[in-house]
Amino acid sequence: MGALLAALGLLGCLVLITLRLTYPFELEWLEGITLFSIERLLEGRPLYVQPDFTWSPLPYGPLYFQGASLLAWVGAEGFLAPRLLSLIATLGLFVLLGVLGSGVNRKGILWGVQGLVAAGFLALAYPFCGAWLDLARPDALALFFMLAAFWNHQRSRARSGWFPSALTVLLALAAYHTKQTTLLPLLGFLVADFKRSRIPLCGFVVGLPVSLALASVWTSGWYEFHTLELLWGHGLYWPGAWEFVQRDLIFSAPIWILALLGMHGSSRAQVGLFVGGFAASCLGRLHPGGYDNALLPLVICAAPLASEGWSRRPQLGNLMLAVLLGLGLWTTADLVPSAQDRLAGEALVQRIGALEGEVFSPAHGSLLARAGKQPQLHLMSWMDLSASDAGLELARDLVDQLEERLSRGQLRHAVVGAPGDPAEAEFVALLRRHLPDLERLLPESGPGAMVPASGAQRRPELLLSTPDRGN
Repeated sequence: MGALLAALGLLGCLVLITLRLTYPFELEWLEGITLFSIERLLEGRPLYVQPDFTWSPLPYGPLYFQGASLLAWVGAEGFLAPRLLSLIATLGLFVLLGVLGSGVNRKGILWGVQGLVAAGFLALAYPFCGAWLDLARPDALALFFMLAAFWNHQRSRARSGWFPSALTVLLALAAYHTKQTTLLPLLGFLVADFKRSRIPLCGFVVGLPVSLALASVWTSGWYEFHTLELLWGHGLYWPGAWEFVQRDLIFSAPIWILALLGMHGSSRAQVGLFVGGFAASCLGRLHPGGYDNALLPLVICAAPLASEGWSRRPQLGNLMLAVLLGLGLWTTADLVPSAQDRLAGEALVQRIGALEGEVFSPAHGSLLARAGKQPQLHLMSWMDLSASDAGLELARDLVDQLEERLSRGQLRHAVVGAPGDPAEAEFVALLRRHLPDLERLLPESGPGAMVPASGAQRRPELLLSTPDRGN
């Protein structure tokens, strides 16, 4: 029964990912800035530079963007390149969870079934983790590197020499330099298993600051600024603690309850990974802007132990899998964009392309690029800068640059979201002073509304223009 439920979860997850993979517009509003990162790398331009009105990077390491740029270089176009990399990483996560879950064979359970269940936990959690694994975002690749480091550490029990430890360190560094949220799970299993992990732990503790220092020197300090100083200055969003308790812990309860049942007799490293994943998910919710993807570290780090709990209490485990399947079915609505959304997107691109002059869109620059316009400052980059004391002055300077361009008539149109969106409020207030004419581009709801399938419900709703737009 458990194997069947896990298999259904895996099949359903892969079907959803396949249906979403080639959607030509943003599944989540931050996917567009990933495309611009890839474009810069293909053009030989650096990612980590002083922010200006044309570019400021996301506060993550470069490995995901570099990997996606390789796929784009060999022919994958648009969102397909980064989403394909995320899909490959997700398949790698399923395989690693299958191997880790199959590492223990007890009570006559057929070899591999427990591994199937471990992978099934992640697949069944895909919908209520924000449907994030296949997005043009670094999460899946970072978590793959993290889990690969843990798997290599576990299998090195039977291996000698320096290479296994060196490989663990390299994979751990790759995870961190893809996305920093992997730091706590990495330290979790390395510290918990200190007797066996002294060499890789020391290697990681030394290698991390060295790699950060080298990257900062290479980028004249901007790598450190974007990936450390800005994030450190963001502070904590304490209401996120309540979101973590009343949503994340409830939705993931079947997994972490089984993980607790599977802890007795498990290795210190497995327990440390679980605790680190729990802490990373909680911290992800406490970070300003934390979303449902914050739950992914907890789910992935708990899955091997949860499969062990399932093997010890199969009836309870099967019930938990059934609950997860029900939750998944309940939360899968609207995860796949409709044909009307595609048509609305194409019409929107044509409408933007027909506008005279430059167009500004703080949250949807990928539409501008598709319409042949030059994308400008991205809203997320401005939010990251303005939320930190380290970047506040730069953020104000970018707003001044925007107002100067508007005053000179260099920007005659802007595509923005809903009037009540607090994130865009400062931009919209400034834009309305210079671009008073308003046109609704998308319906508020229903077919063709282009409501994002994942993430915040931020979409290109309104066109602001000068009175003499002539269109």
